[in-house]
Amino acid sequence: MLFATYVSYFPDLLAGPIVRASVFLPQMARTLRPAWPRAAVGVQMILLGLTKKLVIADQMAPFVNAVFADAGAYSTLTVWSAVIAYSLQIYCDFSGYSDMAIGMSKIIGIDLPENFNMPYLALSPIEFWRRWHITLTKWLRDYLYFSLPGLRKSRWSRYRNAGITALLGGLWHGASWTFVCWGALHGLAIMVNHLWVARRLRRGHAPSRALAIRASCWLATYIFICVTWALFRSQSFAMAATVLHKMSGLAPGGIVWFYSPLVMVLPLVIGGHAVGIIAARRVGSRPITGTYVLLPLPGFAGAFLAACWLLVLLLFGGTGANPFIYFQF
Repeated sequence: MLFATYVSYFPDLLAGPIVRASVFLPQMARTLRPAWPRAAVGVQMILLGLTKKLVIADQMAPFVNAVFADAGAYSTLTVWSAVIAYSLQIYCDFSGYSDMAIGMSKIIGIDLPENFNMPYLALSPIEFWRRWHITLTKWLRDYLYFSLPGLRKSRWSRYRNAGITALLGGLWHGASWTFVCWGALHGLAIMVNHLWVARRLRRGHAPSRALAIRASCWLATYIFICVTWALFRSQSFAMAATVLHKMSGLAPGGIVWFYSPLVMVLPLVIGGHAVGIIAARRVGSRPITGTYVLLPLPGFAGAFLAACWLLVLLLFGGTGANPFIYFQF
């Protein structure tokens, strides 16, 4: 009976959070009943997820779809803007769904694991995958990485297995060569990242804390993520080639499209990450991180904020049918 409940539980989808039986089943032993403190947290997490989905992801969708459908007709700046918009769309769409699943579960008394930890703050490909779709990354690590041969033979074997795991993670998204290539690029980047870190450690160099170095690492990582997202979003290699050709600046000219919602959303995303960093530093080693640590906002202040929040969603949320991106994989 307990296992049937675990299998049929609605947020337990491949889209995440991927909840293991060892996490879910022990919670069935306690009394599951609604409680106001849990409901307050759950409602606010649902509102956070809806904000990401309706205000950000769904607002980016028309721009992204139009540019990727005919990238050759647009300017380099416009194509880059569309790729950045897609990076926001897929993150806010996917993490928004995860937030809503966690919030709904919280209301009825079930705790699901955190699935995202501000991945676009990553300073390396390795760190990105520790922050992005955390439950899938851990699942791939435990059931693929540790199962591959040669794990304990040499350092190179571990790096190779990490690359193979990323490649198989790309194939997990679908039987498309663009997904395979996307996974292969991430696998190669992770291998190079591991080699670089090991080389610096052998020479006694600790990770630099200089702001300029960290900023450079962040920029290089984000550009790499955007380039690979362009490949991930493309439905064929021909489309990907056109998009990447435009991004490289080798095909100048084309329509310049200033998409104002992107300009308005970027400060919101940057501000949200800044608030998340400050909040996470204040709570130290708390299990959850980022903007989640601000929840719940108790009492009248929380209820008032929730009402205002809902009003903003009604006024600025995207309209029309926009299915969750990760439900297609």
